[in-house]
Amino acid sequence: MKITGEHRFDASRQVVWEAVLDPEVLTKVLPGCEDFHRKGAPDEHKFAGVLKIKVGPVQGKFKGDVELSDLEPPSSYRLALKGRGAPGFVDGAGSLRLEDADGGGTLLRYDIDAKVGGRIASVGQRLLDSSTKVVTRQALEGLDEQVRLRADVVAAEREAAEARAAAEAAEAAESDGGETTATEGETAVSEAAESHAAESPAAESEIEASDASESKTEPRRVEAETDADAAAAHARAEAARARQRAETAEARAEAARLRARESEAPSHGAFAWKMTRGMVEELIGDDKRSTALAGVAAAVLVVILLVFKGC
Repeated sequence: MKITGEHRFDASRQVVWEAVLDPEVLTKVLPGCEDFHRKGAPDEHKFAGVLKIKVGPVQGKFKGDVELSDLEPPSSYRLALKGRGAPGFVDGAGSLRLEDADGGGTLLRYDIDAKVGGRIASVGQRLLDSSTKVVTRQALEGLDEQVRLRADVVAAEREAAEARAAAEAAEAAESDGGETTATEGETAVSEAAESHAAESPAAESEIEASDASESKTEPRRVEAETDADAAAAHARAEAARARQRAETAEARAEAARLRARESEAPSHGAFAWKMTRGMVEELIGDDKRSTALAGVAAAVLVVILLVFKGC
C-alpha cells in the first residue's frame, strides 16, 4: 500500500520540524492514538506507541515502533515502522521532506510504502485505502492546528523578547540620561566661566572677577538643570511605556503557550463522526449530492457505533 501526498503549513520549517518530532503533539493529532513516547536517548530517535483502529468490521489495537534515520534538520528524515496487534500487522518505510512553500510557509511531502496483513487486510483494498486517506487527512488537519499554535507561541515569545530588550534600554537611559545631561551642563558652565575670565583680564580683583563670572554663568546652570530634568522625565516615561509593552507581550506569549498545552485530541464521538463520514465520502464520491448522502449515512453509522460501544 502506497501512502503519498503533501500538505502546506503557514509556519516556518523549523516550527513544523519540531512539531513532527514531538511525541506529545503526535499523540494529539494521530486519530485513535492512545500513547506515543520516545524510547531511549533523544538522539536515538526511536518511538513506541499504541494505536486503536477500526476499518470496516475489523477493530483493535496496534502496538508499534517507529525509528527515524538520515535526519537533516529541518528538511527531511526517513522512517521505518512496525506494528502488531489483534487486527493484524503493518510494516512500512518511507520519507518525510519539508520545503519552503511558494508564497511563504512550509510544504510537507510524505512518501511511505506499507505492507498490511492479517484480519485487517481482509476488508479489501478499496476500504483499506479509503480508511488510510481519512486517517491521514485527519492527522494532517490536527498537525496543522498544533503547528499554528506553536507558530503563535514563537511569534509571541519573539515579541516579548524584543519588548524586554527595549524596556531594559529605556531603563538604562532613564538612569543614565539625567546624569549625562547634568554633566554636559556642568561642562558648559565651566566653559562659560573660563570664557568670561578670559574676556575680563583687567578685573580689579579676584572677587570682582568671580562675581562677574557667576552672574554670567548662572543662566547656563539653570538651563542645564532644566534640560536634565526634562531628559530624566522623558526617559522615565519611555521606560514606563516599554515596561508596559513588555508585560503585554509576556501575557500574549503565556496565553499562546497555554492554548498549545490545552489543545486536545478529538473526543471518541467526534473522531467516529469524522472517520465514518470521511470513509463514506471516499467510497461514494465527493460531489455535493454524494457529500450530503455521506453525512446522512455517517450519522446513522456513528449512532450505531456509539450505541454498541455503550452496550
